[in-house]
Amino acid sequence: MVTLIGKIDGSVAVPLMLLVLGWSGFVPNAAVQTPSAIMAIRIMTGPVPAVVLCLGIVFALFYPITRKRHGAMRAEIAARKAAESVTPD
Repeated sequence: MVTLIGKIDGSVAVPLMLLVLGWSGFVPNAAVQTPSAIMAIRIMTGPVPAVVLCLGIVFALFYPITRKRHGAMRAEIAARKAAESVTPD
């Protein structure tokens, strides 16, 4: 699940960053960037990730899983795998 979320994050974050840089007037390979491009870089590498991280923390706090529920889920998965491995005669 963590890998999937990381891939989704990358597939959204990179194009979003490129769009924001384009809108801000970023010039590739330029020695000096415009003030708006510098501000966009600062915002997209500071406050935006911090807000997304805080939202993730809030989501995790309210995710209804306990050790007991986790154990039950693992047991159910194991039972399903065992049922799938039984071949009919």
